[in-house]
Amino acid sequence: FGKTPLFLKRIEDFVVHNARQSPLHIAKVEVTGGNEKLFDIVENRCGSTLAAGHECHVRVSFEPTSEGDKTAELHS
Repeated sequence: FGKTPLFLKRIEDFVVHNARQSPLHIAKVEVTGGNEKLFDIVENRCGSTLAAGHECHVRVSFEPTSEGDKTAELHS
């Protein structure tokens, strides 16, 4: 998300690509990690199965409440 002013919500689009030769089954998409509460999944267009060679998009928001680096991971 780069430098983000305090209490300003930014939204980024993340691409999930299935490079496998078979469908990818997605039980859920979530944000985890030390600062996960500052990140929120705004929109999940992945569904429960992603066909081989296809991609889907997940939009995540970030709103920092204090200065410094913040990290989290997007998992599917």
